[in-house]
Amino acid sequence: MTDAAFEVRELTLDEIRSVYHRYLIYDFPDDERKPLFMIERAHARGRYRCFGAVRGGEILAYAFFAGLIHEGKRLLLLDYLAVREDIRDRGVGGAFLSSLRSGPLMGADMVLVEADDPDFARDGEDKATRLRRLRFYFRCGLLDTGVRSLLYGVRYAILEMPLSAAHTRDQAFAAYETLYHSILPPWIYKKQVAVSIKETDRHAGEI
Repeated sequence: MTDAAFEVRELTLDEIRSVYHRYLIYDFPDDERKPLFMIERAHARGRYRCFGAVRGGEILAYAFFAGLIHEGKRLLLLDYLAVREDIRDRGVGGAFLSSLRSGPLMGADMVLVEADDPDFARDGEDKATRLRRLRFYFRCGLLDTGVRSLLYGVRYAILEMPLSAAHTRDQAFAAYETLYHSILPPWIYKKQVAVSIKETDRHAGEI
């Protein structure tokens, strides 16, 4: 059995807590990590969905999404994605995203992903890391929406995981703004979030 062979399913609340304490707190820096109680609260309200790549009772990878139903449409924003450290670079991440795209996420109308914008990297090493992440997403079929954001001082390129036809820049822009307006109080949104559109081709290639 290869590393890419697993079951993809939604995680229970106990599994979410276990993933948070065993993996997520080590996979993401403090300034990018939500407190567990915020995830639990959003999950209880039906505003947060967590999936795992599971094999033999072990979680190989996880993906956490913030969600919102707006005007009858289900919008999702990838919050955290990671593969267990000891099995990285073995195809698990790509296979996991592919399985999510063709399975549990099919009921969504739009799935957006934030990727660190390489145009604002701190140095050459940081830029190379950001470009490597983008290339991974592009290999998985994600598209550059042309939307850019400044969120708590960090600049992101907003990608879309197309489930059928891709959306327009304006649609992606509106959905992204709507998601954050639903997450943050108005005064925090005004202070910490800025969203814009960059003219760029929408294809699975270089930004």
